[in-house]
Amino acid sequence: MKKYWFSFFILILLLSCNSKGVVVDGDCLILQDKAFIIWPGNSNQPSEGDIIFYAEFEGPGYSNPHFNPDNPDEFIYNTYSEIRKHVLSTGDDIMICTQTQVGGVAYEASWGKAGLIVFIAGPYKIYTVEPDGSNLTLRSATGTHGNVFWDYTGTKIVYTNAIDDPHTYIIDTVGNLLYTVPNGLWLDYLDWSLNSNTILYKYNLKLWQTDSLFTNPIQIMAPPPYCMDATWINDQEIMWTNGNNIYKGNIQTQQFSLFKEGCNGRYYQSITVSTDKQKIIFASSRLRFEEPNRLISWQELYIMNIDGTNEQLIPLPQ
Repeated sequence: MKKYWFSFFILILLLSCNSKGVVVDGDCLILQDKAFIIWPGNSNQPSEGDIIFYAEFEGPGYSNPHFNPDNPDEFIYNTYSEIRKHVLSTGDDIMICTQTQVGGVAYEASWGKAGLIVFIAGPYKIYTVEPDGSNLTLRSATGTHGNVFWDYTGTKIVYTNAIDDPHTYIIDTVGNLLYTVPNGLWLDYLDWSLNSNTILYKYNLKLWQTDSLFTNPIQIMAPPPYCMDATWINDQEIMWTNGNNIYKGNIQTQQFSLFKEGCNGRYYQSITVSTDKQKIIFASSRLRFEEPNRLISWQELYIMNIDGTNEQLIPLPQ
């Protein structure tokens, strides 16, 4: 769910500027003074003189891709109602779990080194499932959970309890509590390096790294001034987004650079790196203008080489 709300938040943030109309520049949109966007379910009211645009969502809402850590030919991803697995070489695409099986939308799926997939579903509970959809198991019965992720061995689950008890915890695959992160830290968008005990995470919109017990947090002084999600390439290199652009850098040399630039109408998030470090997949929220005053939002998944070449749209089921 957070990926959908995140895309919604970014689109409002970047497009709710004052405007007198819209200029279409390729797949980018330029909204000028007094533009007011009404999104589905948004109760905000325009001011006198605002030019109103009515926005709507289109398509299944592809998001949150995650490579199989043992096979760079496979990845999982979310739609608004399902978790699915896709095979790049064959195009095979299978359903792993639907919202009807777990009492609500399934999202934030993470594929562990040991084979299991962990995700949040229904009323913010933790589930695990096999890649073929078997052995769907509830791992938490109480609490309001989010930001779930595997450790680098695929035997420990990190998650946050978002509302009633705002902490970050580590549990085993059965659901037994192993560790409570000190100082009541509520962490977001975690990624555990597959080769070490180093954790990458977001806290207060800043990018941080820490050891496996969260006892030595170090802020990564990388542009831009805020971060929305991040992932490891290897033990030194990382990629992250601010919800608009993709950045790449080395935390040891402190060399950071813009990797892929977005715009109003084309936003990037949710990067995953293949286990052979050759490919990345990322989600892209898109926006187009339709006369006289409609904005259509949809989400796609793209794959490209780790050096930024050969970008391709991944064809997925409609």
